[in-house]
Amino acid sequence: LLDSSDEEVEKCNLVSNVPLSHSQSSQNDLDENKEQSQVTLGPLIAPPDPPLFPFHDDEFILTPFGPGKILSWRVERHALGNIKSCNAHSDGTIYNPTLIYSIDLDYGICHIPASQVKSISGTRYTEHTLLTYQRVPITEFDLLRLRPLTYLNDSIVNFYLKYLKVKYDEKYGKKVEKENSNNSSEDKDR
Repeated sequence: LLDSSDEEVEKCNLVSNVPLSHSQSSQNDLDENKEQSQVTLGPLIAPPDPPLFPFHDDEFILTPFGPGKILSWRVERHALGNIKSCNAHSDGTIYNPTLIYSIDLDYGICHIPASQVKSISGTRYTEHTLLTYQRVPITEFDLLRLRPLTYLNDSIVNFYLKYLKVKYDEKYGKKVEKENSNNSSEDKDR
């Protein structure tokens, strides 16, 4: 009985008589190059996926197109290098995989290689305060949190609670004060 794994190992351990760059040469060239060099090909194993970057789903990052929120990521590999497709920005091959992030920008979704993505912390989006409302600073990063399907952060919640309190005091504060003053004067009359 023949074991198919033995045949596969035999195929992978071929000895080539020419350098790999001359694989397209004619038979005459092959005969001439036999004496020049020999290259041994070992088993061809795809390398592991690229290391994951510290960005996670639903995290905000900077792209060449502006800030965006990561929706997902994938590892892209192609059997042939430099395949011309709609993802022309990807140079991922089977031996050089590329990590691609799907990012939600203000104006649509784009797919960007990890090499073009960087952290938003420490940039003007997190450092520059746009306004301060009753000692609650609001940055551009906080405004990004107002996008649909995004969790709010403490600054946005604090801002809104303080805003509601001011509006409540404007509308009902005087009535409450009048009622309290009337109640206290009635207590004195008794």
